[in-house]
Amino acid sequence: MLFCGIDLCSNNCFVVISDDGDRVLYSRRLPNSLDQICAALNPYRTNLFGVVVESTYNWYWLVNGLIDAGYPLQLAKTTAIKQYDRVAAFAIRWKVNQWERGNSASKSTLSSDGVM
Repeated sequence: MLFCGIDLCSNNCFVVISDDGDRVLYSRRLPNSLDQICAALNPYRTNLFGVVVESTYNWYWLVNGLIDAGYPLQLAKTTAIKQYDRVAAFAIRWKVNQWERGNSASKSTLSSDGVM
């Protein structure tokens, strides 16, 4: 099963197709041309589970065009998507790293009978 995400900008778009194991099969910046976007998607069409388009403005032509071409489509509502919180992500990553360091340090200081 394949998935497609399209980040639509004012004069170009970024198209990514990945499989259900998150392996990227296609990743390209394309001009905002329905013909070129459909040509990029066409080789993957039979296995494509869905296409998600992310755009704040000017998405109608692409969404309508892909629906008319028969692609299963969802529009990502950017105002409903929670913003990536860099501080929280850093804190989580730091905590995991600290835990891993502490866990490996405690393992290395154990004696053969499991006592520190």
